Amino acid sequence: MTRRRKKPDPNQIDFFAALESKGDVQVPPEPTRAPINANKIKLAISQAIKHSHFERAEICRQISELAGRTVTAAMLNAYTSQARTTHQVPSDLLAPMTIVLGPTILKVIAEDSGCTLAERREMQLARIGQFYIIHQKAGEQIEAAINDLPLMRRAGA
Repeated sequence: MTRRRKKPDPNQIDFFAALESKGDVQVPPEPTRAPINANKIKLAISQAIKHSHFERAEICRQISELAGRTVTAAMLNAYTSQARTTHQVPSDLLAPMTIVLGPTILKVIAEDSGCTLAERREMQLARIGQFYIIHQKAGEQIEAAINDLPLMRRAGA
């Protein structure tokens, strides 16, 4: 299987830019009780295919390999056709499609559900932020504990 370097999704937030901003990170709206719009998912799949570097046959081959079952070009066409309302993408194909085509499909589903999608690197950076806050709070607690000791008080405390 030929590997390609993934381009960042242009709709994805740059984590470092978000850190430098003044709190202007967009929070997704509350989800409604309305079902997720199937046509939006179909459109997202179509857009992902359109922006892919692979032909449909290669996309189907890769999805099939990852899913452990055959996905044909006709199936892919049915999953993207606005007119074929009875053909929806099975949930077991969402992960393979995301791996092959990128996060666009899951992003649409997440947004309609009132969530936002964070990729691996963003999660790693968020975790580093959590560790930093823990480190800061631990430093404050250590400082307070030292100041509580009679012989360890710092000058001016």
